[in-house]
Amino acid sequence: MSHSPVSRLSAHRRIRPERGLVFYLDPKAPSALASALPALDRLIDAGLVLKSSRTTTASIIRLDAEHVFFIKRENNKGWYFTLKYLFRKARVFRAAAAAEALEQLQILTPHVVGVGARRRWGILQSGYLITDALEQVLTSAPLCRRLFDEPDFLAVFAADVCRQLAAMHDCGIRHGDLKISNIYGMDQGNGFRFGFWDLDGVTRYARPLTDVLRHQEVGRLLASMLKAAQTSRLALPPAEALTDALVAHYNAHYPAGLRAETLEHFIARYL
Repeated sequence: MSHSPVSRLSAHRRIRPERGLVFYLDPKAPSALASALPALDRLIDAGLVLKSSRTTTASIIRLDAEHVFFIKRENNKGWYFTLKYLFRKARVFRAAAAAEALEQLQILTPHVVGVGARRRWGILQSGYLITDALEQVLTSAPLCRRLFDEPDFLAVFAADVCRQLAAMHDCGIRHGDLKISNIYGMDQGNGFRFGFWDLDGVTRYARPLTDVLRHQEVGRLLASMLKAAQTSRLALPPAEALTDALVAHYNAHYPAGLRAETLEHFIARYL
């Protein structure tokens, strides 16, 4: 049985910048952000656009020298989207609730500064998720390059990611789209830490994740690492070395134990 996502973040204040637009903002958010919300679409289009598709627009915006934010806009994709969300909250609220849950578990994820939605005549036009922009992070191919070239770095990655992932799974949280592009690394001065983003697919369950779902998540991550290496033409370490590293560190927090042969089944499915 899954939990329904919460409708708002517990500490965020509700504001209505203009008719049809409702937002929940972190009380610590700069006043300039609240003032800019009515022009949010223009800011997104004028920012550093990272993704622009029929379904999603993602952009980095800089309000001033001190405030840089990542904004993800969920776009209305047509009649099916209109009907689906006629009586549902925008999916960004689910991602925001997931981020809050991860923060409560001290799992690294970008902090949600604001989340909101625009409706016209009750029809969802767009959903918005605003988080702190993370600069100088490692992800995707650059992250894989270090993981494959530096065994010590792979060990740090496996230990930190698996510790956090096992904690999520024990608390009934499934990422739902766990791949290497949804993990980032940050040098925090005293060593690298790794975090999770793109939480749209998160599902929360009333109980710890089943053995099958745990294998599915880790198998998908491993498959994505192999895919990234192939796409970027990186020199791969033996696949067994990647699997063994993640299994060993995950099982340090999961007495029932992941099994390499079961992971291979899911790796093959996602490759």
